[in-house]
Amino acid sequence: MAIVGRFVPSGGADQCAASTSSGEALASLDGLDDVPWADLRHAYGAAEDVPGALRALARPGGDAEREELLDHLVASIYHQGGAVYSAGAAAVPFLVELAATPGLTLKAEIVELIGQFVALQNQMREPWRSNKHAVSCRAALVAEHDTLVALLDDADRAVRTAMAALLWDYARWSPRAEDATTALISRDAVESDLALRVSLRLRGARAAARARETNASSADALAAAVRRLTAPDRDTDALKFACLAANKRLDPDAVHWRDLLEEALAPTTPHEVYSAWDDGGSRLARALCALCEDDTNAHLNIIRALIDHEWPQVRTGALQAAGDAMLRWRSAVPELVPPVGAALTDSEPENRRSAADLLAAVGPAGTAFDDRLAAALDDPDRPTATRAAWALARHGDARAVPTLVHALDHLEDGGFGASSHYSGRWYWFSQPPLREPLSRAPDGTDHCWPPHCGPHSRGAWRSGQPLRTACRDSTCSAMPWRHAVPQRTWRCPSWKRCSNPRTRSWRAP
Repeated sequence: MAIVGRFVPSGGADQCAASTSSGEALASLDGLDDVPWADLRHAYGAAEDVPGALRALARPGGDAEREELLDHLVASIYHQGGAVYSAGAAAVPFLVELAATPGLTLKAEIVELIGQFVALQNQMREPWRSNKHAVSCRAALVAEHDTLVALLDDADRAVRTAMAALLWDYARWSPRAEDATTALISRDAVESDLALRVSLRLRGARAAARARETNASSADALAAAVRRLTAPDRDTDALKFACLAANKRLDPDAVHWRDLLEEALAPTTPHEVYSAWDDGGSRLARALCALCEDDTNAHLNIIRALIDHEWPQVRTGALQAAGDAMLRWRSAVPELVPPVGAALTDSEPENRRSAADLLAAVGPAGTAFDDRLAAALDDPDRPTATRAAWALARHGDARAVPTLVHALDHLEDGGFGASSHYSGRWYWFSQPPLREPLSRAPDGTDHCWPPHCGPHSRGAWRSGQPLRTACRDSTCSAMPWRHAVPQRTWRCPSWKRCSNPRTRSWRAP
């Protein structure tokens, strides 16, 4: 893997210096030269290049070069988190000054970078949290408290939004947590942007819940602040869903799943300000299930309520949530199999594919829908038909054979893939795995190998290697696919009717 270089503009090493001399600086950055940057370190070595980058960002302009410069600055002084570099701690006061300077571009992005340093204090473990650079970073952030809070009143909504997120993370560890939460509550009282008001409640509840989980001393103060934000005097129709969701995070027993669902679907809930409604509502089911944490009954009822919603994207998300539930509970979840089976006739091809995928994943529990799966073999959406065949094959239904035979000799878009892969988080495949239904039969019967495939091919198959690359038998080189087929599949009458001469020649003597 290539190593990323230091953060210099694409025009060369001298261009950073040129950038610092073009135009009058809007931020003075007093004391920048007093820092021994050459003795400090960032992710890629000595940090003598940091002051040039900061000066370049202090000058007017909004071209792509400045964005690239900031990206490289993030990669160097913050990198991937986990610990605080000495250069990162030293840069924080200057980044705050840049964020507070009127007229500069990329202010919201700079606030987001500062926010990464703030959030890092909640994520670090010992001994990194007690490292002198981490301690120095926290001290610098607390010293800039008043400047940071003042940015809640910035004219740019993006700056206010980024600062609100920063302050909730800051309040989890800062000795001035109550001052920070008071400022956030005061901002909500005058804020005109509805999306930001929603975010104040949801982010606040998340911060309070995490503070409670980690036994942080700020937990009570954060919870009290969120309760003030969700008090009836601040609860407008547009904010009801946010208030319920926030209170659910604070106290899982305080809000019933049905109330959450009803408010999420209420006509007075503006979809455009809630991330759960992004992508046409495809995130809604998962968002509601996440709020209900380990409440199995809530998950099942939310999924069943949304899986036949009038919006296709909402149904898509409900099917994804059904897959999450099956993976989480390591079972077919009998309550979800019928609504998943019903989705085989959904008007949206993506949803029909997902339903077939899940019916394949649940194994024998899905056999009640084999007739519907057989009908889906003729689905005009080829990926749906492929997944239906895969499900039937996993159920041991011979009606899958024609499609499997076709796949042996036809590599096509929307068809089978050569190997299986579960991501570890959900059931979905980019392509259903052909190797699985054509591997060893459940009853332990031997494979029927093509008579001209020798021991190398068989050994490769049993070890899980792709036969296309592992087979050393010269007679296999002309064959587009090498798959071992269970004997009971060869015996199926459909095989003789559907396979071409070359495929039939694979039958064992």
